[in-house]
Amino acid sequence: MRMLIVDDEPLVRIGIKSAIDWQAQGVEIIGEAGDGDEALRLIVSEQPDVVLLDIKMGQHSGEAVLEE
Repeated sequence: MRMLIVDDEPLVRIGIKSAIDWQAQGVEIIGEAGDGDEALRLIVSEQPDVVLLDIKMGQHSGEAVLEE
């Protein structure tokens, strides 16, 4: 399974990546995004199976990403 991590807080992204042995769970982290615009670009280009998406972000919220 291919997963994209989206959060505007760099420390949260680091925590998510390091909290779980993703590879042992069969998950490949294909990228991370710090805002909704970057997330949309990566979703289109990388086509992840799962997007771990922060809802409350600055300019382009997770809710807006979901709508698009």
